[in-house]
Amino acid sequence: MEHLYSKNKINIHGYWCVYLPQHPYAASSGYVQHSRLVVEAILGTYLPENSIVHHQDKNTFNDSPNNLVVCEDRAYHLFIHARTRAYNACGNVHWRKCYFCKKYDDLKNLSEQIDYNSKTLSFKYCHKNCKIKYELKRLRTQKELGVMGANYGLN
Repeated sequence: MEHLYSKNKINIHGYWCVYLPQHPYAASSGYVQHSRLVVEAILGTYLPENSIVHHQDKNTFNDSPNNLVVCEDRAYHLFIHARTRAYNACGNVHWRKCYFCKKYDDLKNLSEQIDYNSKTLSFKYCHKNCKIKYELKRLRTQKELGVMGANYGLN
């Protein structure tokens, strides 16, 4: 008889997974993250499909129930990580990082801009002075490239 844990593995993201092909949300390979199974056993029901189990201590092998937090979706999970990074960097979960200078600051001192390069709706926060410095540098670079192009007959 094959041992129950012989088909368990660590996935590419570093999570302990259990081979359980009959689970409704098993991956196409038949594996389910162990942390998900721990939470489902405690609740007595399956978690919703889009939910994510977050490890508070960032140790993906620590599936102790008091280390696990159920996030309703990926957006909330990313929100937890953003708040944790802010707290660890500056001691305030409400502060955001300036896109240009990378320093955390109060939202009162930052402006919010839509990130048009993102696949989903997201925002960048930046100090007004940092944005001005960036734009001036970008314009100078464009001007210099234009002059260089004219020197080589590219305009």
